[in-house]
Amino acid sequence: MCNTYILKKTKMATSSSVSDIKSTAVVKYSSVKWPLQFSTIRLNTDLNHPPTDQTGFTVYFDRSIPAACNFSKFLSVNMAHSYQDLVGQVDVISSSKSIKALLKMPFSSSPHISIMVHRLGKTLLLEDFDVVKHIIRKQAEEWSWLRNYFYEVIAKEEKGKQSKFLDGSPANRESILNNIYMNLIRHSFAASENGEACTVVAAQDDSDQVNTFRNPSSQDLKGFHHETLWKFQDISMLIDSDLPIFGGGNSRRPCISLRLRDSRSPPINILTGLDYWLDNLMSNVPEVAMCYHINGFVQKYEVMKTEDIPNLENSSFDPNEVLDIAQNIMSFIKRNAAVEGHTYWLYKSENDEMVKLYDLTDLCKDKIVSGENPFTVPVGLLCHRVARNLRTSGQRRNADSRAMFENCLRLLDDSKHCQECADAHFHLSDMWVPDKSVNDIWQEKRRISDPPSDLYDEDATESDDSSKGEEQADLPGNNGESETVKKTTGNVDSTNEKQMKNSVALKELVVRGMVKKKAWQTVQASRIAGTTDERCREALSHIRKGLNCIDKDLIREKSENDLLKQQPHSPARVIPLPYAPLNINTKDEHKENKKAAPFASGEQDPQGCSSRKAIPLPFNLKPNHSASRDTSSASSQVGTANGIKVTPTEKAKSSASSSSLPEEWIRSSTVKEESSQEKSWHFRAKFRLLRKASITYFVLAKEFFEIKKYGHTLRHLRYAMHCFEATELLDKDLFNESQNNELFVMLLYLAAQARSCLYPNFSAARHDFEELGEEEAAILHSAQAVLATPKMSWMYEWSQNLQANLLTAFDLFEKVTLLPAVLKKPKLFQATLRKDLAACVMNLGNVQMDICKEKILKSKEMLDTVKPFIIKAMDSFKSAIKLFDSLGERNAAAHNCSNIAYMHTLAAAAIHNHLPHDVILPPEEKEHLLKSIEWSEKCAKNYQGGEGMDQHRERAYQTICLQYHQMANQYFVKHADKVTDEDVVNMRDFLQKSLKYCFLDAQEPHLKKNRSIAANANLNLAKVCEAEWHRSKNFTRKKQLKQKSVEYYQKAVELYKQLNWPRYQMCTVIAWISGLLEEAERGSMAPSTKKKILRNILCLACDLKPAIDIIYSGQADNEDESPLFKTDGKTIHALLDNVNKTFTSLLKLVGSNQQMKDFYSRSLRMTLVADLKQVHPQLSDFLSDLKSGLASDLLH
Repeated sequence: MCNTYILKKTKMATSSSVSDIKSTAVVKYSSVKWPLQFSTIRLNTDLNHPPTDQTGFTVYFDRSIPAACNFSKFLSVNMAHSYQDLVGQVDVISSSKSIKALLKMPFSSSPHISIMVHRLGKTLLLEDFDVVKHIIRKQAEEWSWLRNYFYEVIAKEEKGKQSKFLDGSPANRESILNNIYMNLIRHSFAASENGEACTVVAAQDDSDQVNTFRNPSSQDLKGFHHETLWKFQDISMLIDSDLPIFGGGNSRRPCISLRLRDSRSPPINILTGLDYWLDNLMSNVPEVAMCYHINGFVQKYEVMKTEDIPNLENSSFDPNEVLDIAQNIMSFIKRNAAVEGHTYWLYKSENDEMVKLYDLTDLCKDKIVSGENPFTVPVGLLCHRVARNLRTSGQRRNADSRAMFENCLRLLDDSKHCQECADAHFHLSDMWVPDKSVNDIWQEKRRISDPPSDLYDEDATESDDSSKGEEQADLPGNNGESETVKKTTGNVDSTNEKQMKNSVALKELVVRGMVKKKAWQTVQASRIAGTTDERCREALSHIRKGLNCIDKDLIREKSENDLLKQQPHSPARVIPLPYAPLNINTKDEHKENKKAAPFASGEQDPQGCSSRKAIPLPFNLKPNHSASRDTSSASSQVGTANGIKVTPTEKAKSSASSSSLPEEWIRSSTVKEESSQEKSWHFRAKFRLLRKASITYFVLAKEFFEIKKYGHTLRHLRYAMHCFEATELLDKDLFNESQNNELFVMLLYLAAQARSCLYPNFSAARHDFEELGEEEAAILHSAQAVLATPKMSWMYEWSQNLQANLLTAFDLFEKVTLLPAVLKKPKLFQATLRKDLAACVMNLGNVQMDICKEKILKSKEMLDTVKPFIIKAMDSFKSAIKLFDSLGERNAAAHNCSNIAYMHTLAAAAIHNHLPHDVILPPEEKEHLLKSIEWSEKCAKNYQGGEGMDQHRERAYQTICLQYHQMANQYFVKHADKVTDEDVVNMRDFLQKSLKYCFLDAQEPHLKKNRSIAANANLNLAKVCEAEWHRSKNFTRKKQLKQKSVEYYQKAVELYKQLNWPRYQMCTVIAWISGLLEEAERGSMAPSTKKKILRNILCLACDLKPAIDIIYSGQADNEDESPLFKTDGKTIHALLDNVNKTFTSLLKLVGSNQQMKDFYSRSLRMTLVADLKQVHPQLSDFLSDLKSGLASDLLH
C-alpha cells in the first residue's frame, strides 16, 4: 500500500528544476504503510513530551525491509544486497547522510569526513565510518590494523586535531532537540488522525523518565525509512533516508516535509539550507514546513518551496555549484578507487582543506592479517550474489559477471566460504564454456559476442595516467586483478607524491569541469573471448579449483566428525541412538538404498594413488566389497590403468584432491534426513562441476577431432565420459535426462567418429592418448573418487587394430541410433548419424576386402579358406547399401555395389588361381564373374545423373566392359585345335557384350580408355571371325564371316589411328595381312580372285606409311607399345616378310611384269637392313612408289 502511494506521489512531481538542474527520484521502498496527511498542531503545544494517545502511531509503519537486511552490518552493503539489479547500474549506493556530508564539504572545512569506499564495477559503495567509535574508543581487534595505521600516519599529520574526537558523548542539547523533533512528529500524526491536538503527558522530573523518551526517539525516525533511486543530473544514486514526509489523499499539500527550528536561533545558514534542500531533492518533496518553537512550545508554522531554499537570505547558494561539486567528488573517487575488492578510506580531518583517499588494502597489506578486514567478507559475498543475480536474470553482462565472480574469489577464503567459491568457479567455467557449446552455440540468440561491458564504460578520450593502469586484459589467462592493482597503485617514490595523486583540495571541487565528464568510467571488464582451446583451459582451471574447494570442505567435515566420535562418553549416560521406523522392510530398504545410494559406508585408511589409476575410494561401491589396501604398496604403485601408461612424474599434485573423502556420502535414511541440509550443496556443486568438466572435455575433443588429432580426441572423451557417469552416480535427481541425454549422445557419437578415423596414425595417436596433465589428473582424480571405472570405458580402450576400432565404432554408432534423445535432434543430425553408421559398415567391409586381396592376390590361397572373409565383406557392403538407400544416398550405395562386384571378381580369381591349364572358365568361376557384372550394372544404374556423376558411371561401364573382355581372352590361350564351337560362340558373345558397354562418345579421360578397349575387342572379334571362317563349311556363312572380319579389322585400325598408336596399328594390319595370305595360299581359287586378295595386301601395306613415319619421328602416344614384337625393327621386318611373300605369289601369276620385279627387288634389299633409321627412308619411298604403282594398274 505504501509503495503504491509513494510511486504515485513521485509521478506527481517527477522532477524538480532549479536553474538547469535535472533531478528525479523513484522510491524503491518505504516503511510507511499508507499516507500520513499533514496537519498543524495548536500553538503553544509542549513538544517536550509526547501526546497522550500513541497507540495507532506504529500501525502506519512497516519495520520490515525487503530482502535480507541482516546480510551485513554495513548499510551500503545491505542496500546493494537488497537491490542487486541496481549494482552496476547506479553510480553510488550510500546513505543520504554521507552524500550530504560530501556535497557540503566545500562550503565549510570544519566538518570531519570519514567514509569507507568500495567499488563494484561502476557502482561505489559509500559507508559512513565513525573514527571515534571504531578506532579511538572501541578497542576491537577487527580494527586493530586500521588503528595502527591511523595513529602512525593520519594522527601524526593532524598534530592534535584528533583531540576534538575525544569530547564526550554527543551534546546533550542535540539529544534534547532530537526528542522535541520526534514529539513534533507524534503530535502531527495525532492531529492528522484525530482532527485535534492531543493532550500531552504531564511533565516528569525524573531524568530516567526523560531518557525513556530520548532513547527511542532516534530510532522512531526509522519508521519513516525509505530508499530512493535518485538521479541528480547524470549521477544516479541509491540512497536511504529517514526524512518524515506527509501528504496524500485530498490534502491541500500532497507532499511536504516537516522541520523544527528554534525561534531564537539565527537565520538558516548555508549548511542548514543546503541540508534541507538536498533532503527534499533526494525524496522529490516540493515543500518544507518549518515549525518554530521556544523551549519546546510551538510558536508558528512557515511553508516554503524547495526551489526557493537556495535563494534564502544568509543561505543562498548556487545549485549548479552543488552539481559541480557532486560531479567532481564522484569523479575523484571513481578515478582513484579503481580496483574492485579494495577498501578505500575517504578522509578529511577537521578544518583541513584537503580530502584524501587512502587505499587501505594496499597501504595496510603488511598490517592486515587474513580475515581481519571486516569489509572483506561482506563485499566478497555481495560480489558473489550480485554476479549470480546477473547470471540468473538473463542480462547481457557476462563480462560484468566474470569480474564480480573473480573479485569474490579474490576476497573470500575458500577454506571458510567453500560453497560460494565453488559456485563462483562453476559460473566462471560456465561463462567460458556454456552448455550450448556442445552444439557449437557459444552465445544466446540476440546476444552479441563479447558485448561491451554495461558495468564498465570506457571513455575513449580519457588520457589520464591513472586510467592507463585501470584497463584489464581481454585475453584469457591474464591476471587482470594483479595487473590492475599494480598499475593503479604504481610504485611511488615518496608519500607526498601518493598523497598528491589521491587527494583533492576543497576549492577545486567547486571548479566546473575540474575533471572530464564521466572521467571515472575508465575501467573495462575483461571480456569472455579467446579460441576454443583457450576458453576450455580457463574453464578446466576453474573446475579444478571448484572441486578442490568441495574436497577440502569434505575433509574438514570428516575431521570434525572424527573428533566428535573420539569424545569420551559418561558411563552414567545413555548414548542416544538414531531413530528408525519399526515397520520398515529391511529387504526393500536395502534394495532402495542400493538404487538411491551408490556408496555404502565403510572405513579405509588413506593411501597414495596414481594419477592415472582408478583412485581407491574411502567407501565401498558394493556392500560386500572391501576397499582396504596396503598403504605402502598403493603409494608406491606405478603401473597402467585403462590402457594408460603411468609414470611417477605424471602423478596429480593437488593435495586437496588426493586426500580421502568422507567415509559416507550417503548414509541411512535417518542420518540422511538429519544431514541433508549440510551435505546437499556438496552433491549439487560437485554434480555441476563434473558435468561442466564433461562438457568442456567434449568441446576440446571435438576441437581436436576437427584438426585430425584423434589420439587427443579419445583422451578427452575418456575424461568426459568418466565425469559424465560420475554425475549420474552422484545424484540421479539432479541428473536431468533431457539435458544430459543429449550430451551422452554427442559423447558416443564423437567417440565413434574418432575410432573410425584412427587408422593409419596409430603410433602418433597412441602418444597423444597417453598424455596426462596435472590439471586433468586432478579433475579425473575427483571423478574417480565417485566412480572408479565407468561402464562405458570400452568406448575409449586403446587398440591398434583397424578392425577392432571399426567394430567399436560400429557398436557406438548403433548405440547412439537407439537412444531416444536422437529423435529430438535436428533431422540433419539424424541423417548424418545414419550416414556415418553406413560409412562405418562400409569400412568394415573394406577391411575384409583388403584381407581377401592379400590372401588371394599375394598368398594365392584357395576359395574355401577365404570364403568366410568374402561373406563378411559382402554382408557389410549389403548392409551399407540398405542404409545409404534409406538416406537417398544413391552414389554411396552404388559404390558399395561396385565393392560387391569386386568381391565376386576376387572369388573368381581365387578359383582361377588353382585351375589346371586346360580348364577354361569353369561354371563356378563364370558364375562369380557374371554376378560381378550384375552388381556392376546395379552400380551404374544407381549413380545419380549429372555431370559430376558421369565419371563414376563411366568407370562402372568400363569395369563391365573389361570383365567381358577378360572372360573372352581366357579362350585365346587355348590351342586352335582344342577350341570348340561353343568356345567360339562364347568368345564372340563376350566380346560383343564388351563392345556394348564401351561408349565411344564418352568424355575425357574415359574416352581414351574406351577406344583402346573397343580397338582390342574389334581386333579379337576379327580373329574370332577368321577362326570361325576356317571351321565353317557353309559358303554363305563363310562369306558373312569374311565380311565381318574385314569390318572388325577396319574398326580396329581406325581406333588405333585415333589413339595415335601406330605400333598397334601396324600389328593389326600385319595380322590382317597374315590372314589374307593364308587365305590366298589355301585351297583352289580363281587367279583373278587370288590376284585381288594379293593386291589388297599391298594396299594395306601402303596404308601403313603414315604410321611408320610417326614411329620414326617419335610422335607416337606414350602408351603405344607393340603387342607382338619387342622392337620396331622386328615389326618392320615382319611387314616386309609379308610383302615379300605377296610379291612371290604375284610373280607366279604375272611373271612378265618388270615393274613388279623391281618392287620385289627393293623389298628384298630392305630386309637386309636391321636399323630402323637406315631402313625408314627406303621403306617410306618404297611404300609411296608402290601406292602410285597400284593406282596406275600395276597388276592389270
